[in-house]
Amino acid sequence: KSYLPPNWRPDAIRNVVDSKITGALSQKRYRTSWLHKEGKPVSVHLNERAKDIKADFCVMGFVGRKGKKDRGILASNVQQAIMTFQSTIVVMKDEDLEMLPVKRPAKFVVSVSLNQASTKAFLDARSLSGPGDEVHVVYVKSFMERTDSDYTHELREKYSGFFDGLQDGKSAAFSKL
Repeated sequence: KSYLPPNWRPDAIRNVVDSKITGALSQKRYRTSWLHKEGKPVSVHLNERAKDIKADFCVMGFVGRKGKKDRGILASNVQQAIMTFQSTIVVMKDEDLEMLPVKRPAKFVVSVSLNQASTKAFLDARSLSGPGDEVHVVYVKSFMERTDSDYTHELREKYSGFFDGLQDGKSAAFSKL
């Protein structure tokens, strides 16, 4: 599209992406693929690509290419990814390199429920974390749920069991985490 500003044109975007990735990672750690939208939302293309390569993780920025007036609002592609991807989505909110948890503890926040996807997200966060990092699990009750229900009790027991297994180190399965 020739009407786009120069830094949004395909060649400029490819150059920026290639230079950032090759400067940060070995060639074994990434793959790039450039596709035309062809009327599909970007999130659909990303989901298809993640399934094709059986990605464990997809790393996305918090805001889209154009940015947002309110930087507290998640980009629509990221929202769609969180709702539909089978792989874990890692959302990076800050672009400032000083904000990245390099050589300092990181905090992971995982929304949990009793389904398989949230268990995978928790285990993925745990496997990405290192010594000194924190993994927080969060359950958001529905507006109708005023007190603890059987569901919240079962959920609390499930994740208490996970954390207890990680603490005591007696479980063969948890010792690998």
